[in-house]
Amino acid sequence: MYLSERLLKESTVEKIVLLGRSAPDEKVIQKIESWNKEHPKIEYYLCDITNTQELKDCFEENNDCIKSTDLLIHLAGKLSDGVIQNMDYAKINEVVSPKVTGFLNVMNICTSKRIVLFSSIASIFGAAGQSNYASANAFLDKFSEHLRASGIKASSISWGAWKDVGMATKGAASKNLNEAYKISNEEAYELMLAAVNEEHHHLIINKFSQEILDEVSDQELNETGKQFWSSHDTSHTVMNSGSKVDFNGLSVRETEVAVKKEVINSIRNVLGISLREKIKDEESFHNLGLDSLTLIQLKNMINRNLPVKLTISDFYSYPNISILESYILEKITPVKEVSEAEKIFEQNEISDKDYLLDLLEKELLK
Repeated sequence: MYLSERLLKESTVEKIVLLGRSAPDEKVIQKIESWNKEHPKIEYYLCDITNTQELKDCFEENNDCIKSTDLLIHLAGKLSDGVIQNMDYAKINEVVSPKVTGFLNVMNICTSKRIVLFSSIASIFGAAGQSNYASANAFLDKFSEHLRASGIKASSISWGAWKDVGMATKGAASKNLNEAYKISNEEAYELMLAAVNEEHHHLIINKFSQEILDEVSDQELNETGKQFWSSHDTSHTVMNSGSKVDFNGLSVRETEVAVKKEVINSIRNVLGISLREKIKDEESFHNLGLDSLTLIQLKNMINRNLPVKLTISDFYSYPNISILESYILEKITPVKEVSEAEKIFEQNEISDKDYLLDLLEKELLK
């Protein structure tokens, strides 16, 4: 419901149709009714997409609403964990069917200009006891490539754990995950918008630490990893949603580095630029490919992770990384009187040890 509400509030979407095999609870019903009093745009139909006949009946009854869409988002999923020795057909089909059969059934009936498939990071890195779930999501990742080759704009998103909703919020799995590395609803919405405009068939969206990214991109990987991280493979993109920067205890130079790193990483996330591709500080945001929509996403991401409140006009007044970085530093760095000794240190003009000691003594006696 969160994604639906945000789409309706912040876009030109005329109507959102939700299909689910479970009846919505009272809270969801109340939300839909409340929203539709002023904006009759959300409709919910009870339908099991894995049941071909049931799906056909639903589409025939509501043909005008869902036969053709501008954007189709496939979010169906189910868990049934177990070691592979205990995986029989029923246990596998229980998990694979909503992801695979359900989507194929929808594709046979509905046409859409744009398709986004909600996959899982389990399809890339695996997960203990979830061979069925990882396989189902891996199908979506690969099928999105097939759809692209067929001329359909499709992207599969391998999501990391969400903080507020989803499977990672339930059961024992949630207790084993660091909250700092979960994706909030707001972050997920912004990144999903970026994914809708992506020209890649497969994206990974997760909160990785920079240390992990640096290590993984340089280490020797298996064949799947090599294909994924290869700078020659443009069919996959990593989107790291980042985290709030802590400036406590940082020197002026360290603060400058942290700000520049955050701005560049945010641009990479919004535009889907890999870590191996260089971004020039003096390249204008326009030439980098940022438009009005992606600038909003960039603004929100920087404002979330840095103690600053940028506006869209700031990106036009300070139109490249170097200039914007200086502007941000002016906003967040307190004015500090620099001593003569500090100036000498910074300019690397120290030539006389006794002279330097004399300066330091004067500073201490002030």
